[in-house]
Amino acid sequence: MIKKLKKGFTLIELLVVIAIIAILAAILFPVFAQAKESAKQTGQLSNVKQLATANLIYCADYDDEFVSAMRRGTTDTSFTTWQVLVDPYVKNREIILHYKLPSPPPLNAPGNFYQRNSHLGMPARAAARNDNTTGYFELSGAAATTLTGGVNARFDGILGTGAPDAFPLFGQGITAPSLSQTGIARVAETLMMSEGALWDFGWVSSSSQPMLSRSRWTTVENDIPIADRWWFRGPHALTRPKANNLTGRGYSGVFPDGKTTATFADGHAKLVDFRGQLMATQNNGTYTYIKAFWPYE
Repeated sequence: MIKKLKKGFTLIELLVVIAIIAILAAILFPVFAQAKESAKQTGQLSNVKQLATANLIYCADYDDEFVSAMRRGTTDTSFTTWQVLVDPYVKNREIILHYKLPSPPPLNAPGNFYQRNSHLGMPARAAARNDNTTGYFELSGAAATTLTGGVNARFDGILGTGAPDAFPLFGQGITAPSLSQTGIARVAETLMMSEGALWDFGWVSSSSQPMLSRSRWTTVENDIPIADRWWFRGPHALTRPKANNLTGRGYSGVFPDGKTTATFADGHAKLVDFRGQLMATQNNGTYTYIKAFWPYE
């Protein structure tokens, strides 16, 4: 009886199959990576939307007034941020974290407080600073060159602070009420929250022009990875970052430009272009202001 031999793949055929698989993998892996990134961006958008909703529920419980950027404790360095104040309306502390940043250390571990509360920021009012006499901030000089193409513009936030006048926060912040939703002229265009390296963008404790303020945290206990990475505390772009070199424009280093996840005072959330949309200016015939940071008209 003659046995029939089974025919297998030749070496050439095997190499061709492997080459085809390699080509398909090279084509598909970037697509899978993009899909995974898009899913994470959608998750980030959902998180900030939930936080915006939590803030609006907080408003409903507190006479239509937004949460405080921070509230003093029993000492000048003892305080609570807005993330903690709205936590009862969220029930999920993880949504205050940005997916592109390292997870903070465990609760009660050194650095946890700052790392946990420094992924997203809400803009504080100039009225919350004890050295402000105008009622607003103004962008100028190197900061204007960097952020608005050289256009000097007024800006302000919506959050006040809860700090007894006799004991100012960080020696700067004083008692000032947050704005109410009905007290904001353009709720759909006024920023509530965006990516930033400090809960109030450093507006209460930094210089009088805080839109481009530098990070001052250097110790292990006060370590802020995002501030260390980007150097600046104010609003910026992290979801789809694009480097913007500041060398020769009054600052050194690279400022994070690109797309940022933001929510607005009416509660809606979207991915916006940091420079083209979030920092867009408008002139009312008397002065120029940054539309997203100007709740007054």
